[in-house]
Amino acid sequence: MPPTPSRSRGRPNKEASEALARHIVETAAGLFAEQGYAKTSLDQVAAVSGSGKMTLYRRFGSKEALFLEVIEQGVRALTGLVEAASPQPENALAALRRRARELFDFVLAPRVLGLQRIIVAETARFPRLGEHVLETAMAPFQAAMEALIGIAISRGDLRPGAAAETYRMLNALVAGYPSVQALMGASQFASREGRDHYFDAAWRFFLAAAGTAVETDPPG
Repeated sequence: MPPTPSRSRGRPNKEASEALARHIVETAAGLFAEQGYAKTSLDQVAAVSGSGKMTLYRRFGSKEALFLEVIEQGVRALTGLVEAASPQPENALAALRRRARELFDFVLAPRVLGLQRIIVAETARFPRLGEHVLETAMAPFQAAMEALIGIAISRGDLRPGAAAETYRMLNALVAGYPSVQALMGASQFASREGRDHYFDAAWRFFLAAAGTAVETDPPG
C-alpha cells in the first residue's frame, strides 16, 4: 500500500485533497481485488487507508460508488495509454498494435483480474456495475481505439469498414478470450513467453481479417 498522505489541521488544499482521494481509491482497489466486494467494508477501507469513515462517506457516499470509482480510475489509466500519443496517419497501425498489447497486458494484470471477478459476481446484485463498466467507463478507451482504426483505414492499412465493428473484433482477440481463460485459471498466459506467443498470433489473425497486406514482422 502507498503511504498515507500526511494530514494537516484545517481544510486540506486541492492538491492534498486529490492525493487523499487517490490514496483511498488505491487502498480500496487492493482490498476489493484481494477479498471481494462483499467482504470489503467502508470501515476497513477507512482503517487501512488511515482515513475517517465520514471522509469516505462525504467523498463517495457508498461502497458501490467507491467501487465504481475504483473501476473508473483503472480504465482511465488504460485510456491514458492511448491518449498519451497523438499518432500521425503514417504510424496509426503501429500505434494500434502497441495499444492493443497494452490492453492485453492490462486485462491480464492480477489486480484487474480480481476486479473482473467482482464485477461478474456482483452484477446480479448491482446491475449498474456491469452497465457502468461496459457503457461508461470503457467509452473513452473505445473511442480512442476507434480513432486509431479510422486513421489506419483512411491510410489503406486496414480494409474499409465500421471502426466500431473492427474494434470489437480486435478487443475480442486481445482482451475477451485472454481474460476469460485467465479468470478460469488456465495457464496459457502465466509466462511472458506464452503471452507473447498468443498476442503475436492474435495480431496476425486480426490483420488477416481486417488488414490489406500480410504482415511478416510486428511494426515498430
